Amino acid sequence: MIIRTVCRMSMRRASTVLMMSVDPGTKATGWAIWEKGAMVLCGLARGKNWIHTVREVPQMQVERLWLEDQQIYRNSNVDAHSLLAVSRVVGALAFHVPADQVELVRPATWKGQVPKDVCNRRTHARLTPAEKVLLELAKCPKSLEHNLIDAIGIGLWAAKR
Repeated sequence: MIIRTVCRMSMRRASTVLMMSVDPGTKATGWAIWEKGAMVLCGLARGKNWIHTVREVPQMQVERLWLEDQQIYRNSNVDAHSLLAVSRVVGALAFHVPADQVELVRPATWKGQVPKDVCNRRTHARLTPAEKVLLELAKCPKSLEHNLIDAIGIGLWAAKR
């Protein structure tokens, strides 16, 4: 179903402006496709390693690709090595998804410094009823939904919504 939808979308007229927003991860990567500021498809790419995960992201021509960049915070407990692994995913995605423009956005830029649950509620609140249906149709496990919600949040930010 998703592959057929992506194929139909990639065959649209060249004047159609598509954007993809991505929350990269080594084993789960959230993605959303946008047309004229509205989300038209979203999903979660999963793989046994970072290479397989990248290959599961739809490969279609877009005008703009928005990728969450990695940020090392001075007082964070996050292992810097894990952020380097995700940085490999960011580079691979920039190559995997043909885009006229690739934009890297840091987490603090698109969501500020609010807690994850607050950010997720804000993202949900900004979705149209049709976009909420797309989120449900993505059939993302609850434990991994934060990846998909972040990809959607990046897209909403990029679309200035």
